[in-house]
Amino acid sequence: MSTEYTLKSALLISLLLTCIIYNTAAIAAKLIPSVKEYNSFLLYDWQPDRLNVLIFKDPFCPYCIRAIPKLKNLKNDYNVFIFWLPVFGQKSDTRIDDIFRCTRPVSPSVLKTVQNRQQPDCQGDINLENKKLNKIVVDNYDISGVPSYYLQGKNVSLTTLLARRQYSPPINGVVVDWQRFSLMKINNSSINKSLALIIPKSHGDEVKQLVTKNQPEYLFLENDLIQEFTQLLHCEKGKPHCLKQQSQQYKKRLAEFKLLFTDSLPKDQVLLIDNNGIVVEI
Repeated sequence: MSTEYTLKSALLISLLLTCIIYNTAAIAAKLIPSVKEYNSFLLYDWQPDRLNVLIFKDPFCPYCIRAIPKLKNLKNDYNVFIFWLPVFGQKSDTRIDDIFRCTRPVSPSVLKTVQNRQQPDCQGDINLENKKLNKIVVDNYDISGVPSYYLQGKNVSLTTLLARRQYSPPINGVVVDWQRFSLMKINNSSINKSLALIIPKSHGDEVKQLVTKNQPEYLFLENDLIQEFTQLLHCEKGKPHCLKQQSQQYKKRLAEFKLLFTDSLPKDQVLLIDNNGIVVEI
């Protein structure tokens, strides 16, 4: 092996190691806000067993605005912090200054005005301390565009955050793999009031009212009730084979779900499972 080849190999390895060390240091350098110092930037409550998500938005960014309703789906899974980054020039700077006149720059009322493309109705001086904290985080992350999402310092998409739900609340001590019950999922929006609704045949005439009132993410119809609500099986009209196949699969998944809890769930009652995994008879 020639001396020149050896030197080139050593140089290449050195450059690769430098890149690895630099990238590792860059990731490690990402600031994870403390709940004490950055409480004003928390969208919801903070829990020590949750991962931290940082979201960067511009109040005039249409994609940022469109994503606001979806943030409710992160509530039970992450500690969510929001920071403001002006990318649309002077108008963004001015609007963000208006936001920092508010006690909490990411309060529901502030996000509502941003969603409605309105100026927040907050009086008083700009909170320079909050504005400074916001700038520290924005500068640390060196954001190139909005909306941007970071999970524990790593850039991810909102879709990824919604898909990798970190926390699945135990139900009567059982942690459910909800992906196995995708056939029961009836609501993909950001306004789910409850996790699941279980309805026996004796309450079949109340299905629509119960679903409308409780807006569950998953619906379990017992005792062949699914035969009366085939629209939930997602089959096109005139496709009897699909209906038969989906119905059988639905019954199979229902039996599997009930088996998870043996006799711990009350029978012949309408049961609501809230977003914290609490079972309530209604």
